[in-house]
Amino acid sequence: MNKEVCAIVVTFNRERLLIENIESLLKQTLKLKWIIIVDNNSQGYKEVKEKYFRYGRKSEFSQVILHKFKQDVEEILYDDTKETEFLYVRLNNNKGGAGGFKIGISIALETKCDWFWLLDDDVESQEDCLEKLFKYTEISECIHPRRVYYDNTECLWEGGLDIVTGLRYSLDDISFKNGKPFCVVNVGCFEGMLISRGMVERIGLPDERFFIVDDDTIYGFLASLYTNVLYVRDAVIIKKIKKLNYELEPVFVYYYLRNYKLKLQYMDEYFSKYTFVRKVFFYFSIFKFVIQTFFNKRPFLLKYIIKALIDSKKSKFGKGL
Repeated sequence: MNKEVCAIVVTFNRERLLIENIESLLKQTLKLKWIIIVDNNSQGYKEVKEKYFRYGRKSEFSQVILHKFKQDVEEILYDDTKETEFLYVRLNNNKGGAGGFKIGISIALETKCDWFWLLDDDVESQEDCLEKLFKYTEISECIHPRRVYYDNTECLWEGGLDIVTGLRYSLDDISFKNGKPFCVVNVGCFEGMLISRGMVERIGLPDERFFIVDDDTIYGFLASLYTNVLYVRDAVIIKKIKKLNYELEPVFVYYYLRNYKLKLQYMDEYFSKYTFVRKVFFYFSIFKFVIQTFFNKRPFLLKYIIKALIDSKKSKFGKGL
């Protein structure tokens, strides 16, 4: 397996953050072979095109991609004047993080790279992040960096998905506090996941039906069935946006509850023994959200809870808001 890595960045209406992300990728001590930018039909992005595709040209590869994904792609730009090859792919509509990474990985599979580095647009990688992740590729095919917010507060992520209840649990990075250089989890995150070509071929592409919320959780869960999914202490990514009380935002409430059905479907496929228990905890989650709306004086969230449950019942997935 070679060391050629393709970074896949999915972006939507955050050009300045995207540029900062790309600049950090170009400074990596382990050089990238490809950077693929998947634009979810953003407004503008003139500066990105000027900065990275001024000398862009049509290539056989870009034409093949345009033809193969013509139903989803509106524009493709290619540039090979730098050490790293660039591809900008503008989608014809917003497919969310899930759909964006699905197309991005599909395109990356057309390259000769054996590793794919999946990144949201609002993160910035420390210069040795990829190199430190790559040290663990002998023992894992799905590896994650530690995330730190821009204000130096920790984004505690160690934990997992409980197969009995279907709920996420947190261990508050206890392994790192106890001096361990890495720990094993059974979930994923598209803010720095490094995944092998072989693993993608085993578990398939991200499920675009999620749109956002829990798409990466389930992708990591699927990977954990075949490899030890690692969370690494010394490989660090800076997260530029810190969302306070995100669990009480309409977007999260809607997609979390609506996508719960998809999450349970995946878990039922592999751990059917606990199907009934997980359904009970699903109803508990609904009850918890309802209580929170009144406790936090946000009764307007009730309409998003109701819409989520109706759309879930009708299997209406993809972009819902």
